[in-house]
Amino acid sequence: MKRFSSFNTGMFLILGTILFAVFLNLCCLKLGYSIEKTKKQTAVLRNENNYISKQIAKYCSPKNIQAYALSAGLKYPEPYSIVILEEVKEKKDKKQMWFANLLRHQRKS
Repeated sequence: MKRFSSFNTGMFLILGTILFAVFLNLCCLKLGYSIEKTKKQTAVLRNENNYISKQIAKYCSPKNIQAYALSAGLKYPEPYSIVILEEVKEKKDKKQMWFANLLRHQRKS
């Protein structure tokens, strides 16, 4: 009876080990497929990102912005229509002087 009992215990251990190995193998396969799916999704997203970046660069180029502005009805200013504000010596409210400060800064640089 002892021999039969140790035989059953040995068989259960071997069967358990085999089932555990099969379970680990299936987990590894599932993980591998998941990694491949993620790699494909990453490649697709990178391609989309490159495409969108190129489109943004294309639409933000000065030539395209200028062409769009002209087609929208905007036109170049005449040389005499540009007004340069002189610096005022008295202190004014900073909120009222922002445009003059902007023009002054652009004129200096």
